[in-house]
Amino acid sequence: MYWFGRKPFSHACSPHRKLTVAPDAVCNWCDEPITESDDGYATPVLTDHLTAAFDANGVLQRVDLFHMTHYECAFTFGHARCILTHGPSGRCGDRDRDPPGMSKRDAARLAERLGQQALVGQLNPRLAAALFDRFFPGEVRRN
Repeated sequence: MYWFGRKPFSHACSPHRKLTVAPDAVCNWCDEPITESDDGYATPVLTDHLTAAFDANGVLQRVDLFHMTHYECAFTFGHARCILTHGPSGRCGDRDRDPPGMSKRDAARLAERLGQQALVGQLNPRLAAALFDRFFPGEVRRN
């Protein structure tokens, strides 16, 4: 797993797979700039061209051959609507799964927090219903 950031944030962050953030890097998910203070994952754009990213000594030369994704944008719990209606598994269908007016990155941060709460049993049905009403005002909550 290739990664970027200030320090390893998971066991997948091997020191020899750390990438430097390019000055013009943007997140593959939310299209917001990636800064030196951000953490996240990097995946090769084309695995056939991955060797072209490194020189003969194995030093990374072409960061542009990677999709950079903020840690929270790469989060796999799902979206806020999904978590608040049926937990961090499954899908809500073709509906907009992020709260209206929220940036994709902020919605990813919210989903990360909600997913963590759901995993440790802190997101009970009553709290989920109240949060749904807060983030999706005027909508009917369906499982």
